[in-house]
Amino acid sequence: LQRENDDTVTNGQRFKAKRCFSVDYFTHTMIRLTASEEHLFDFLLQVARHNNLGTTFRVAGGWVRDKILQRENDDIDIALDNMMGKDFADHVCKYMLEHDMGTVSSAVIQANPEQSKHLETARMRLFGTEIDLVNLRSETYSEASRIPTMRLGTPLEDALRRDLTINALFYNLNERRVEDLTERGLADLRDGIVRTPLTPRTTLLDDPLRALRAIRFAIRFDFMLDSDLSEALRCPEVTHALCSKISRERVGSEVHGMLHSTRPAEGFRHLVDHGLCDAVFPLPEGRSWAREEAQMGLDLVRTLAPELQDPETRPALLLALFLCPFRRGEYRAQKNRVLPIARFVLREGLRLRIKDIERVEIAHRGALLFADLHSAPVWTRIQVGLAIRSVGALWRSALLLAQGIHRRQRPHEGDRYKELAAWINAEALGEVWCSKPLLNGQEVSALLRIPPSRLIGQLIDRVVAWQLQHPEGTADDCKAYLLENKDALLASLHAQEPCRPRKATDLPSQI
Repeated sequence: LQRENDDTVTNGQRFKAKRCFSVDYFTHTMIRLTASEEHLFDFLLQVARHNNLGTTFRVAGGWVRDKILQRENDDIDIALDNMMGKDFADHVCKYMLEHDMGTVSSAVIQANPEQSKHLETARMRLFGTEIDLVNLRSETYSEASRIPTMRLGTPLEDALRRDLTINALFYNLNERRVEDLTERGLADLRDGIVRTPLTPRTTLLDDPLRALRAIRFAIRFDFMLDSDLSEALRCPEVTHALCSKISRERVGSEVHGMLHSTRPAEGFRHLVDHGLCDAVFPLPEGRSWAREEAQMGLDLVRTLAPELQDPETRPALLLALFLCPFRRGEYRAQKNRVLPIARFVLREGLRLRIKDIERVEIAHRGALLFADLHSAPVWTRIQVGLAIRSVGALWRSALLLAQGIHRRQRPHEGDRYKELAAWINAEALGEVWCSKPLLNGQEVSALLRIPPSRLIGQLIDRVVAWQLQHPEGTADDCKAYLLENKDALLASLHAQEPCRPRKATDLPSQI
């Protein structure tokens, strides 16, 4: 499915699809099974016949959707109409033993609503394919929780309780046909629409996490949100429920999926346009997102995301772009500690890994350093080199971020960031962040006859600065410098406060 014009991507209301599939294809949909899938499904039916179970098997959810869209998907969830998944798994194990097919075991996965597993599931591996077995069910939700009360349900009830029509399709193994019990799933796949089976407000208030799932699927398939769903996403009740009923880990998991998509800027756009920034990226108490802050973050993501190519660091850097309006912001945490606002958003709001939080903070700190360098009248190897070393491997991304901020805030002013990048390249400083000091701490301690202390680390910083100023210098040259200037260096270090410089202009310009 392809969009005919970019306007539909921007306003999210008008949509036209070039149909890669004919209307007849969706009306008489056939699933093309692989040989291994055919073998697996035939075996399940044989087990049911052998035991006179009278069971109807339906593959549910994403596997059906992706098969129709001719995408690969090996996540096979099978819904049973007359028994629990564990009971059928026991029949499978017994059948294989009786027919000398070897032994197979099943694992029971207990209900875990925090992982969107609302019902006990039996998981087993058959002929090299892992499948989940669960019974059809109906769900009833309370106002205070997204954890439903479960009971055995009909195929229609099971389809209607799902998050989206495109995820509510079944593939009936007994009849080898697609079942669209919501009567909208196939049409929505054809037309590229993300829609809920029931009224959007009901679906979202039952499980507010579906608000983020709807956005994630919209950007994953380049579909548009149904207008009623879009309106419901803006409902204050839905926003409140998302904050009160959903764990921050689950919110973080959905954001993780958005960041790893091919169109993350569209995900941020949906969050901004639907007023979900405070619910997804909560700020410290007493603060909330201003429209200008959200728009600035979105503009930076749109402009700079294509430049972020490293899959390892890209998700964290996308967050650094979006949270850039708060790069100077701080809040007072426990024990009266002053910390970056970005840390609150990422740790308390999304429960992200420490590594990713540190990458965001480094990118923000680096952007501030390069902004200072940009305004410096003259660049020196020491100032620029120490700035790069303090940022580390992310210095190029930090420079890109600083340039993006400058261009957005001062669109009519020229900038020197390209000139700075060229100067860094000419001075061969690009990899200085990973170069080792010519002397280590033990060597400095023995040379100057100073016992191990904080001074040794500060002297190593001076060694690095000397290296930057003397790129052709040797270890012996550096030792001679330290011996010749020992008294002056120690007096200078004793007079300084033991704090790390925060601005590039605070770094020494010369030895």
